[in-house]
Amino acid sequence: MDAAYATTSLSSGESTQLPQTCNGYCSDYMLNLKLTPEKLIIDAEHRVTHQLYHNDFEPKQCEQITDGLCPSLDQLFELIHELLENKCATSNAQSQRSLTIKIDNENKAIQLQINVAIVFGAKQKRSWNFSILLKKVQLNDIERMEKIITNLCHRIEELESRVSSPTAAKPLKNTKFQTPAAGTLALSNNSLTCTNTAAVHRELSVDQSFLDGQDRWQKISFKWNTAPSVNCYVGVMQGVSTNGQSASALQSDQAWFLRPQNGTTFSKQYQYRPYTVVAKQGSVITVVLDTQNMLLSFHVDNDCENRWAFQLPKTLKPSDLMPLIIVHDANESVTIHTETN
Repeated sequence: MDAAYATTSLSSGESTQLPQTCNGYCSDYMLNLKLTPEKLIIDAEHRVTHQLYHNDFEPKQCEQITDGLCPSLDQLFELIHELLENKCATSNAQSQRSLTIKIDNENKAIQLQINVAIVFGAKQKRSWNFSILLKKVQLNDIERMEKIITNLCHRIEELESRVSSPTAAKPLKNTKFQTPAAGTLALSNNSLTCTNTAAVHRELSVDQSFLDGQDRWQKISFKWNTAPSVNCYVGVMQGVSTNGQSASALQSDQAWFLRPQNGTTFSKQYQYRPYTVVAKQGSVITVVLDTQNMLLSFHVDNDCENRWAFQLPKTLKPSDLMPLIIVHDANESVTIHTETN
């Protein structure tokens, strides 16, 4: 959020279009905010003990709580949202803002302490310092244990998602190369092997996408029967390729690749980045997709677990993505690799 815009909206009393929910950490607490037409709900949970704190506020309370800084719940939501997005502190020539948490043992609560200083002119400055009280939620031992177990399960899932393993992924079955519409590509071996017959860029998709609602980790593997050319690629793209006629996928905003020849990744957005080991003649390159989190990775000869290469847009579905190869050299040959070939 632009700090100057936030200053204008807070000082003018105008409401802005805001998300209905937001969350983020302040100190050792995860804050969760929910804005409805009737009230602003704020929850806080300690990251270790999982003790909960809660309060909700009606519109008529807002101006009094904030000492006139935020006349509406929309603006209070906006202020806290901005601070959570900026590690609880923002500072520029027009304003300084901070959010801290103070433990209130006397009231069995915590206080969100917000400090705001806004400069209106060369020498005009006004400060606001106010607290928002969140009351301790009484949980029995079973409820707290259930929350701790749930949190640990989420952490395990997060750790599993940090690295990609080709052995954990399920291969796409009965996949073949599409029949080229034109160009210099020749298919053999029941359309499992593709050979380029001239020294020109050619791209070719397989005949099926990744699958929706199936295994979380899915993969497809390609064996380079010849030494990978300097200009070869393997990866995925949204939609279909040019079906053997060119390498236009390299210009697409929705395509992500590995260059086997030097182990770098490529996308139009990020260009070239070092990633994995170099492939050679006979290497098997595996493309792995985490269909739940839309994460993409590449492995050369089942090398050790790699970090994910790309976070794909969450708007995509697995079935939007077609695996494909791009070859360049004359006689460069690639086979869709299965456990039996």
